[in-house]
Amino acid sequence: MTAAARPDPVLKADLSGLTALVTGASSGFGRSFAATLAALGAEVIVAARRRAPLDELVGEIAAWGGKARAVTMDVADAESVTAAFAEIDRVDIVVNNAGVSGPAHALETGLSPAWSLV
Repeated sequence: MTAAARPDPVLKADLSGLTALVTGASSGFGRSFAATLAALGAEVIVAARRRAPLDELVGEIAAWGGKARAVTMDVADAESVTAAFAEIDRVDIVVNNAGVSGPAHALETGLSPAWSLV
C-alpha cells in the first residue's frame, strides 16, 4: 500500500504543542481528521478497536514528520475506555468520531439506554 500524502488543510492553524485524541481513527472521517490535525502540528492519539489500521496511520503520519501514537479503544466498552485513558496523559482536542450501532434507529431510541451509547 502506498503511504498517504501529508494533507494540506485549508485552515492554517498552528496546533503545535497540543494533543488531539481522535476516536474512530482507523478509517474514513476519523482517519482524515487525525491526519489533518497532525499536519497542523498537533500530536495525535489515534484510537479505535482495530489496531493494525491505527499502526499504519501512525507510520504514515511519522513518514511526513508528524507526531502520532495509537491506543486500542472500544468506545462502547467502559473497561476498554478506562484502559486506553491509562495510556493517555493529556488531551487538548477531542474528535469523538467513533460510531456505535444498536438495535434501533437513533430517532426511535429517545432517551432509552441505547441512547447513552451515542
